Amino acid sequence: MKRGRWVGHGLTASMMVGLVHAKQISVNYEKASSTPPLAATDSVGAIPALNWNNVVDLNHAITFVDNTGAATALTVALSAGYMDSWNTNFNANENLFGDKVVMGVDPQTLTLTGVPYASYDVIVYLSSWGSEVVDFSLDGGTTVVATLSNSYNPNNFSDGDEFTEGDTYIRLTGLTGDVVVTMDATSDELHLAGFQIVESVDGDADFDGLPDGWELSWPEVLDLTDLTGLLSGPGPGFGTGDFDGDLDSDLEEYTAGTDPTDAQSFVDTDDDGLSDKWEVSWVGNLTDLDGTLTAGSGPGSGTGDYDGDGFSDLEEFEAAFSSDPTNAASTPIDSDADGLSDAWEDEYFFGIDFTTGDEDYDGDYDTNAEEEMAGTDPTDADSFVDSDSDGLGDGWELAFAGNLTDLTGLLPAGSGPGSGTGDFDGDGYSDLEEFQFDPKLDPTSEVSTPLDTDADGLTDSWEETYFFYIGATTGDEDSDGDFDTNAAEEAAGTDPTDPASFVDSDGDQIGDGWEMAVAGNLVDLDGTLEAGSGPGSGTGDFDGDGFSDFEEYSADPFSDPTLAESTPTDTDGDGLADAWEWTYFGGIVAATGEDDSDGDYDSNLAEQAAGTDPTDPSDFVDVDGDGVGDGWEMAYVGNLTDLDGSKAAGSGPGAGTGDWDGDGASDLDEFRYGTDPLSGASIPVPVISVNYAKESSTPQLAISDVAGAVPVSRWNNVMDLDHNVTFMDSGGLATSLAVALSAGVMDSWNTVGTPDENLFSDKAWMGADPQTLTLQGVPYGTYDLYIYLSSWGNEVVEFSLDGGATVAATLTNTFTPNNFAPGDEYVEGDTYVKLSGLSGNVVVTMDATSDELHLAGFQIVQLTPGEASTFADWIAGYPGVGSMTGFEEDADGDGLANGLENFFGTDPSVMSPGLFGCSPASGGLSFHHYENASAATDGMASYEWSTDLTTWWADGASDGETSVDFVSSANDPEVGTTTVSATVSGVVPGKVFVRVKVVQTQ
Repeated sequence: MKRGRWVGHGLTASMMVGLVHAKQISVNYEKASSTPPLAATDSVGAIPALNWNNVVDLNHAITFVDNTGAATALTVALSAGYMDSWNTNFNANENLFGDKVVMGVDPQTLTLTGVPYASYDVIVYLSSWGSEVVDFSLDGGTTVVATLSNSYNPNNFSDGDEFTEGDTYIRLTGLTGDVVVTMDATSDELHLAGFQIVESVDGDADFDGLPDGWELSWPEVLDLTDLTGLLSGPGPGFGTGDFDGDLDSDLEEYTAGTDPTDAQSFVDTDDDGLSDKWEVSWVGNLTDLDGTLTAGSGPGSGTGDYDGDGFSDLEEFEAAFSSDPTNAASTPIDSDADGLSDAWEDEYFFGIDFTTGDEDYDGDYDTNAEEEMAGTDPTDADSFVDSDSDGLGDGWELAFAGNLTDLTGLLPAGSGPGSGTGDFDGDGYSDLEEFQFDPKLDPTSEVSTPLDTDADGLTDSWEETYFFYIGATTGDEDSDGDFDTNAAEEAAGTDPTDPASFVDSDGDQIGDGWEMAVAGNLVDLDGTLEAGSGPGSGTGDFDGDGFSDFEEYSADPFSDPTLAESTPTDTDGDGLADAWEWTYFGGIVAATGEDDSDGDYDSNLAEQAAGTDPTDPSDFVDVDGDGVGDGWEMAYVGNLTDLDGSKAAGSGPGAGTGDWDGDGASDLDEFRYGTDPLSGASIPVPVISVNYAKESSTPQLAISDVAGAVPVSRWNNVMDLDHNVTFMDSGGLATSLAVALSAGVMDSWNTVGTPDENLFSDKAWMGADPQTLTLQGVPYGTYDLYIYLSSWGNEVVEFSLDGGATVAATLTNTFTPNNFAPGDEYVEGDTYVKLSGLSGNVVVTMDATSDELHLAGFQIVQLTPGEASTFADWIAGYPGVGSMTGFEEDADGDGLANGLENFFGTDPSVMSPGLFGCSPASGGLSFHHYENASAATDGMASYEWSTDLTTWWADGASDGETSVDFVSSANDPEVGTTTVSATVSGVVPGKVFVRVKVVQTQ
C-alpha cells in the first residue's frame, strides 16, 4: 500500500519477532585459555549461546539437536587422537569435549554422516597456543592451508592467510552429503575447539533471516548489512531492522511483500489506507480507524474521523508528524513548519515559536520531534524515548554506541567489557548506572565513571577532563568567571574553563548564572529583545538606560542591567567602564585607571582587563601564572621573567632562579609576606593573627600595630570557623596551629561565621577566675606571642607560662601599645602583652582582678623558621580526630592513614584525596599527590610498585623481569602538589600498580 510519507506514533512496542532462519547444529568445549571462549556470535551472530552445547544424549552414541530443538540423524566420528577427549560424564548443557582436544602432529579427521541438510557449511573452531600451520582437506581433495601465529582474527581462511595466537575458525562452504575433514597440524599445540553445521537457506550468507537476493534487489540497499531480520526498530537507518522507518520491520516487509526501503510502502492487511501498526498503536485494533472515509461523519469508531476534529483518520495518518486520531485537540497542522504540530507545541511550550523539532530542549539526547513521535515529555529529561525497553534512552545509546544493541540497562555490571554485557566499557559501573547518574558519562570509556572520590559535587572523570586532576577545584567554584558554578556547568554540559561556554537553560542568549546574580530569576532579563521597550521585567532593557540586557551582559566587564546608572560606557574618561566602577566601588569614583586602589601593585586598569578585584590585594594579576603578581614583578625588576614564584628557594641568587637575592626566602615567599625580593636583608616574617571586632570607640587593633607588613584583610583569614580551626598565616598559607581556650572563653568562639568574620564573638569575657590560652603545633622554631586585651576599668592581670614565672600588668585609663613589664600601669582601653622568645607548645594563664577584662585576640610572630615536628606534635594540632591519633589509624575514613595525611599535608579529620591524576606516560605512568614541606621527622615515605597487589617492590627494584623507577617533582603542576613519574623497564606487564608507603621510624 502506498501513501504520503509519515512518521509513526511513539507508543509502538518493540519486540523480537520469530525469524525465518537457517538451521544449525553446534558443538564446542570451554577451553582452558585466557582468551574468552568462542561463542556462536564469533561466526554467524544468530545462535543463542544456550543452544551451543545442546545435545540430548552425552554418551559416545550422541543424538544431536539443532537450534530449533529438533533431534537430527547426524553422527560424528573423530579419529583416535580425539576420541579419548569426549566428555562422557556431564549434564545436558556442559561441554561435549573434555578440557583439551589436542590434535597432535599426525593428521586427524572429523567425519560427518547423516547431515540433515541438502546443502550446508561446516565451521571448524580452533585454539592455538603458538605459531601453527594447518592443512585442511575434504575427502582427500583440495588442501586449504592456514597459518596461526599471535592474535585472534575471526575471518575465513584461504590459502596463505595468517592468524595470530588464540582462537579462529575455518568455514568450508557449499557442502553436500557426508564429508570427512582432514586436519594436519605442524605441531601438537593446536586444539579442536568445536564445530558447527549451518544449513544453506536461499543464499542467506549473513544469517539474518532475509534471503540475500531479496535484500540486494532494492536499489537503495548497498550491501547485506543495510537490511536485517534480527531487529524490529527503531528506524529509519541502515541496520536498524526498520530501514525506512515506517514501523514495519524489514522482516515484516519481506513477509508482507512490501518495499522495506520506502516508508510509503507499509503493511495494510485491511486495505483501508492506514498502516496496521499505526492503527493498533492508537486504538488496539484495525476497525475503529478507517482511511477510506472522509472527515465529517465522526466522531466515533469507523466513521472516518474518530475524534471529530475535522481531520479524517487518513489526514491524521498522512501528517508529516504525529497527530493523535483519538484526540480532537491534536491536529495535523504545523503552521511554522518546524516539524512539530502546533497543538503539541502549545501543550508543552505554550506557543509555537519557542523551539523547533531539531532541538533537544530537555537534554535527554532525543530531539523534540523524536519526543513528539514517541509520546514522551520534551521538557522532562527523565521522560525519554526507549523503543527497546532496556531502561536507556535511544538517543543516548545512539550518541555513544551508534546502535541500540551494544548498551543495555537490563544487565548488572560485572559481565563486561563488551557489547550487550551490561557494562560495555568494563569500568565496574553498569550501562544503566552511567545513564542514570549522569547521561553525559561515556558508557564506552572506562575512564568515564560516576565516581566523585573527593566529594566536591563533580565527577572525577569530568574534573580530569577539564582540570587534569581530581581536587583541582570544587563544584561550588566558578573557574571561568561566567557566573555559573562548575557543578552547574557539568550538569549543563558546558565548558567550565571557557567563559563563552555558559549555562543558558531558557535560551535567551545570556547566562543563567548572570541572570540569577543580578536579577534573581530567569524571566526579568532577556537577551533576545532590543533595547527601547524598557524599563521593566522581560522588556529587553530592564533598567531603561538605552542599553539592551544583552549589551549589558556582553560588555567587558559586565554592566548591571538593573541599574540605569551602570552602562557599558566610560562617562568620566578614566579608562574604567562605568559598570565596572559601580560593581567594585559602588559608583563613578575619583580613582582612575592608573591608580592602584588595593595596593597590590596592579593598576585598576590592569585589574579590569584581567578580571581581578581592584579592592582585594589577594586577587592580583598573574598573566604568566608563576604565583606572584605581575605588577609586583614589574615594580621590582621591570619584567615578568627575573622573579619566579613557581621555583623554590635554594637555586639563587640570580634572575629566574626562584630566589633572586639569595637570602633563603623564595621569590614567592617574598611576594606573599611583602618583603623586598632584591634585598638579602629583607626577609619574610610570617605572622598568625586572630582577633575580634570589639565594641569600643578605639580603632580595632590591626597587624600593623606590631609587624606593619601584613594587609588588614588577612587579620581574620581562617578557613574553618568551627572549634576545629585551620589558621592561615600572613602569607595566606594554612598552618598546623591548634588553639584551646578554657571554658570561660570557649563559649565565646564564633562557630557560625564565614571565612573573613571574627573567630571570637562580640565579647570574650575572662572573668575573675584564671583563664588559659593553649597553643600547639606552632610552625615556627622560636616566636613572640602578643596577647591583645580590652578593659572597661582599672585591671591588674597576671600572666604565667606553663606554670612558670609570672608577669603582672595593671590596666588603667589610656591606650599605650608598649610591652608589659611588672608594675607597669595602663589606663582603660586596649593594650597587649608581649611574651618573647617562645618555642614549642605553650599554655598561657591569665588571671585578672575582676570580670571587666576581655580577650581581644592574639598574634604569633616568627623569629626563626620552624623545623618539622614529630607526628605526635602534628596530630595534636587536629582535635577533630578525637581519640584516633595513631599513625596507622584513619580518623576521617577516607582510606588514608593519619601518617599518610601527614606526608601529604592534608587534614586527617576531613576526607582528602590520596594519589590522583594517574595517566599513561611515555614508558610508564605519572600521578600527583599533595605535598607537606614540613612532614613529621619520625615518618619515612617511599614509592613502591606491584603487578598483582600482593608483592610490592621498592623504587628501582626488579621482580626478575620488570623494574620501575620513580622520579618526583615538587611544586608541580602547582605549588603544594608533587608530580611523580614511574618509568617501566624490561618486560612491560599488562598492569602496574603504584603506591606511597609511609612508616613511623620511632
